[in-house]
Amino acid sequence: MINALINLATNRRVTVFMLALTMLLFGSIAIKEMSVTLLPDLQYPTFTVRTDYANAGPEEIELLITKPVEETVGVIKGLSRVYSVSSTGRSDVKLELNWDADIKQAAYEIRDRIDSVRLPLDAQPPVLLRFNPSTAPIMQVVLTLLEQDDDLAQLKQLRTFTEQLFKKKLEPVTGVAAVKISGGLEQEIQIEPDQYKLAQLGLSVGDVSLRLRQENINLSGGAIKQGTQLYLVRTVNQFQDLTTIKDIVISIKDSKPIRIRDIANVSLYHKDRNSINRLDGKEAIEIAIYKEGDANTVEVAENIKQKLKELESILPKNAQLEIINDQSEFISDAIGNVVTAAIIGGILAVLVIYLFLQDIRATMVIATLIPVSVIAGFFLMYQAGVSFNIMSLGGIALAIGLLVDNGIVVLENIASKRKAGLKKLAAVQQGTREVGSAIVASTLTTIAVFLPLVFVKGIAGQLFKDQALTVTFTLIVSLFIALTLVPMLMSIGSKKTFSMSNEDVEYKPKTRLGAQLRKGRKFLLNTVLDKIIYLIKAIIKLIALSMRYLLLYPSKFINLLFNALAKIYQRLLPWSLRHRMIVLGLTILIFILSIMMIPKLGMNLIPDLDANTVKVNFKLAEGVVIEKTDETIQKLSTELNQLEAIKFVYGIGGQGAQLDVSALSAGENSGQLLIRTKAGANKSHVQQQVLQILNAQPGLNSELQAGEFFELSNPIEIELSGFDIELLKQQGRRLRDALIANKSFINVDDGLSPGNPEIQIYFDQERIAMLGLTNRQVANVVVDKVLGKSETTVHWQDQKIAILVRNPLEQRNSIQSVSQLLINPQSNNPITLGDVAEIKIAQGPGQILRRDQDRVVVITADIVGIDLAQAVTVAKDVISQTKIHPLVVAKVTGQNKDLQESNNSMIFALVLAIFLVYMVLASQFESFIHPFVILFSIPLAMIGAIWALYLSNTQISVVVFIGLIMLAGIVVNNAIVLIGKIKQLQELGASLHQALIEAGNARLRPIIMTTVTTVLGLLPMVVTIVGNQSAGAEIRAPMAITVIGGLIVSTFLTLIVVPVIYSLVTKDTVVQK
Repeated sequence: MINALINLATNRRVTVFMLALTMLLFGSIAIKEMSVTLLPDLQYPTFTVRTDYANAGPEEIELLITKPVEETVGVIKGLSRVYSVSSTGRSDVKLELNWDADIKQAAYEIRDRIDSVRLPLDAQPPVLLRFNPSTAPIMQVVLTLLEQDDDLAQLKQLRTFTEQLFKKKLEPVTGVAAVKISGGLEQEIQIEPDQYKLAQLGLSVGDVSLRLRQENINLSGGAIKQGTQLYLVRTVNQFQDLTTIKDIVISIKDSKPIRIRDIANVSLYHKDRNSINRLDGKEAIEIAIYKEGDANTVEVAENIKQKLKELESILPKNAQLEIINDQSEFISDAIGNVVTAAIIGGILAVLVIYLFLQDIRATMVIATLIPVSVIAGFFLMYQAGVSFNIMSLGGIALAIGLLVDNGIVVLENIASKRKAGLKKLAAVQQGTREVGSAIVASTLTTIAVFLPLVFVKGIAGQLFKDQALTVTFTLIVSLFIALTLVPMLMSIGSKKTFSMSNEDVEYKPKTRLGAQLRKGRKFLLNTVLDKIIYLIKAIIKLIALSMRYLLLYPSKFINLLFNALAKIYQRLLPWSLRHRMIVLGLTILIFILSIMMIPKLGMNLIPDLDANTVKVNFKLAEGVVIEKTDETIQKLSTELNQLEAIKFVYGIGGQGAQLDVSALSAGENSGQLLIRTKAGANKSHVQQQVLQILNAQPGLNSELQAGEFFELSNPIEIELSGFDIELLKQQGRRLRDALIANKSFINVDDGLSPGNPEIQIYFDQERIAMLGLTNRQVANVVVDKVLGKSETTVHWQDQKIAILVRNPLEQRNSIQSVSQLLINPQSNNPITLGDVAEIKIAQGPGQILRRDQDRVVVITADIVGIDLAQAVTVAKDVISQTKIHPLVVAKVTGQNKDLQESNNSMIFALVLAIFLVYMVLASQFESFIHPFVILFSIPLAMIGAIWALYLSNTQISVVVFIGLIMLAGIVVNNAIVLIGKIKQLQELGASLHQALIEAGNARLRPIIMTTVTTVLGLLPMVVTIVGNQSAGAEIRAPMAITVIGGLIVSTFLTLIVVPVIYSLVTKDTVVQK
């Protein structure tokens, strides 16, 4: 097969050229069709079933909602664990599935099951939430008033303006899926009947609500025909204004109509606020814009910005618009970094090749190899459903350093054959054929290490799938190019091509037209084409001459360095072969010392990717109203804005427009802060400053989000389980105090904070029965008068405004007023609530946590000054020192659980990758022993990787593990080329010692060249900074550092240690053909 490809390349050069051109064409088409996103499509196997039940306490939420939901959805296929949080007004049931579960099928099954749950009628329908970076708003825009004071009337007008204009204009924009608005004041018509006037007239709040529903109606009465005219019949009776509502007749008493204006106050007010948004202390209205699932984020964002420019011109004079969050900027910056890194890496690789070879033709062949391989790879990526994201483009940047390796090995061997005196065509064919099997094996070993990524569980497997596919596709194309296009380009000039020779026997046309056509064809294909070829050759010669003079001294310097290295190697290799035990002993000692360095590196799950943004969720004491939460946000904004690194602070009091799955984002006492740092700010330092400010606030429970793009648990979660609830609470408080006393933990919370203060009403069933009422009827009266009900809506000026009916504020704003509620206003002797019930003030639980349908106490904490692995060890020490009660089981979970699962799957993937590499090598060399010699380069690479991570202060994470897996496939390539040459020399009759020496010297230059080009190709992924931030470097850099360090050390040790081991496992005999 390899020989057939080489013959095709040298004998059918036009065919090969057309193949390359076709690959470029299809790749270019694919580029336009591929979408641009920040990350691959991450399918987290977690769902949250959220149910809101306004003003219900945690115990009622647990009993009426959480338990029924848990029992219903707790039997779906692939379920791993069930978590739940029952807090005031909300139930969150989180379902964690196995990573191999069918997510779409599970979603369908969960929806079917929650539809069958019987919940209280007043509860909102359950909502199924999923964390997915692609479902976060791609842009957040805020409107603020220029005046500092918050004018309620202006806020109401601005909210109305936003809903009528921005929402309607932005939703039709191409790629936009939804526009959600929060903040400001939402209009509402409030009808507040006086309960005493109602009682005098024998009416109830229900009568008012009933009349509103009956009167606010438009209906179609069909149509009538009169002559030739058709008339539609419509009853037009919907409320047109407040006067219409006030004039509604509720009842007739003594032949006199009783209107709403007689018994109630009617006003156009605003809804009870569930969200107060502020930008740097000024009240704001947020517009959160979501994109369609498969839309191009960057293109959609550009479309939105164009529309915003149009809308900005018609803003009210006292309002201003500002974009506070734009995913496309981070995506463009991150992808720009990767693309620039790839381009710089490619240029450096080509430059190194020229400096080594000093051959412009060979350099241009490699320069051609890079774009053809990359662009052709885009077509395969498009067919596999891979998008442009920082992982796939990072794979291209990585592949550029690898794909030139095959071309370098082929070119270097062709050059050596030319130096040996072979003619150009023979040198090309023989040189390519000799190394063909070696580069096939090295490419297969590199590809083989990416197959185990299929078995990696957790976020790492999904995150790096695109990168694995990209590298695989690009290397497959580069292998084909190295065996076809490279020999074809290098063989040009060995025989006449393209133009027709004048010495050929000419065909004499029989007609005058044929003669003219032949003359034109000869002019086009001989004269014109020869001139073009001559011009191209002249340009190439001019470029070669220019580069020769420009790079004369750098080239000399590089070759001096290489010659010095070659001389040292010529002495060192024979010495190593004579002192094999010393070499092996030193290598093993260095390896052991390196392994001992691993605990000092630290360990985390995955780096934070959300550059220049710090997010905080916080919660105040239960019962705190939204106005107090708003005051806290204003205070925090003022303190945070004093930090030099802060650009702006955006705060949300209550529940904003985002579908957040955090348990701290529910209720009036909760809030969120989005803190944007200035360019170049040290984010970890900013986080520490933010934590200090948060910790200084009394009664504030907060959590720092690990990043916008990954759903991660708290760094430390200690789960206490048992049968005695009170014992769990007691032990939880003891453990919480112990963790607070440890300086390594901050934001320690046991979830046992006091709950909402409650006015608890205990009915006297006997008295209520004597009145001819039921507990349910009395409870409904309390709900109608205190909470109120939105009975109907009106449509004014294309606006939908709800009508709320409830008691006036002075008849529902205190315990005394609640006790004075009339429960039977239609009776001749109205009775108050206090006459038939005992009213107490009590405090319920803050929230109720459950795991696998059992109550638990969960202590959460953030860590400071130590890594995750150390934090787990410290936490376990604290647990043992606290001496938890024997009936209570304590378990450390949180990110530690994810870290253990990830590490286990990564280790399995690494072992599987090494085994696959061994299988490829055993097949290549038809030997069970020699592959072990080559695999010995992997632990040598570990030495370099560990020291590179230590010197760069990089912690071990799933990104580093991926780098190690990739390293296993890359570092063996040098050993393959070396061992392949040794076996070739032995087959030609050389002794073992002679073959080792000659192969080492012969393969030194290509091995050094391939290593340098790979390292330089990866170096920009570590050090490049584009724009104002190195966006995405958190993911790219650790992997690149791992590969660079491992490859450099492995290369130099491979040149010495591999020949030594080969000499130990191979008999000193001549291998017969």
